[in-house]
Amino acid sequence: MVTTKKTYKDTVGGRIKELREDAGLTQEQLAEKLYFETYRPIENLENDKKELSAELLYKIAELFGVDTDYIMKGMPKEYDTYSQTAVKIVNNLHNNHIKQAAIEHLKAVEKVDRVITNNNQID
Repeated sequence: MVTTKKTYKDTVGGRIKELREDAGLTQEQLAEKLYFETYRPIENLENDKKELSAELLYKIAELFGVDTDYIMKGMPKEYDTYSQTAVKIVNNLHNNHIKQAAIEHLKAVEKVDRVITNNNQID
């Protein structure tokens, strides 16, 4: 009988931990972003000691730019290394005004990219 070793990424909590660590966040920082008063709910989620509500699932998926299926089922992440980098940079900004400005700049870049892509399709 062959048994496979289960890694922490094989669980919902393990995938949340992976996303948090990839973004360079501590449990405390993630708890703050999700409006928890302490890090304990994050610790319990990561250790699979607490059920993940649908509302919290969507918040975490949105925060890290992944599909909810990745968190729940381990399906492929829906973001690439560029997106990971952008999420990490924005998450590490401390001033909310600067964070909002960074997001606005990314939206402007996205619009320019669409224009360039559409113009290239016309040529």
